[in-house]
Amino acid sequence: PSKGTFSVVAVAYDPAIQKLFVDMGADVAILAANAADGATVQFCENRAELSAIYAGEQTCVAPFVARVTGGQINIERCMNFGEISVKNTQGKDAAIGGIAGFVNDDATINVDKCANRAPITVDGGRSNIGGIVGQTSVGSTGTVANINLCCNTGDIDYYNEAGERAAGIIGYIKGGEINYCYNTGNIKAYSDSGDTPSRSGYGKNFGIFGYANLTTGSSVNVVGCFNATADPLEAEICVIRNAKFGFFDNFVMEGRSE
Repeated sequence: PSKGTFSVVAVAYDPAIQKLFVDMGADVAILAANAADGATVQFCENRAELSAIYAGEQTCVAPFVARVTGGQINIERCMNFGEISVKNTQGKDAAIGGIAGFVNDDATINVDKCANRAPITVDGGRSNIGGIVGQTSVGSTGTVANINLCCNTGDIDYYNEAGERAAGIIGYIKGGEINYCYNTGNIKAYSDSGDTPSRSGYGKNFGIFGYANLTTGSSVNVVGCFNATADPLEAEICVIRNAKFGFFDNFVMEGRSE
């Protein structure tokens, strides 16, 4: 666990670390559970599996940074090859990402040239899941995620979902930008253990990001993103409320006739 400012550059994978398993409700990461203003993570790679079981309050799970607690942090040129699996036994909230998990109120995360290549499996709970970032906080217009030149190729499976959503890049975004990112991982959400696709309200599975509820103080710009999942999704790119407060341009979808 790390709280405060730190810099991590070029951490090599240790093959002796095959799996990190945590049976608790907490922020869980291979590298840093918490990061605050000025923290940087660069040129890192993870191949260890990350597995967590929780029953308490919100849990944040990601290989590199589980939670951005405040200020601004940067993650650059990092890659995850380690499978992520999370199980919730009480239907509680979670933020789960292939690179980073959750961004607190009024905090900023900048993610550049990062990739998730591993599957993410979540069983139960009210989770926002993203191949790159799980979610930003919904409570403040000053909460920002800037995600540029990133990709997800890992499949995301969300079983026994009790709410929220899964997406190739970020599950929920309050403000910021997503530029020149792509997703090829299949995104599937089920209301049970795999027989019944979950389809309700604004949907549960998305190509680029799950949902943005925009206002005059929380704009999202999304440019040049590409989705090529094998199966159609409930929303191929995203769902946006009050889209007039954002800018959205130049999307590409592969393998769709509609």
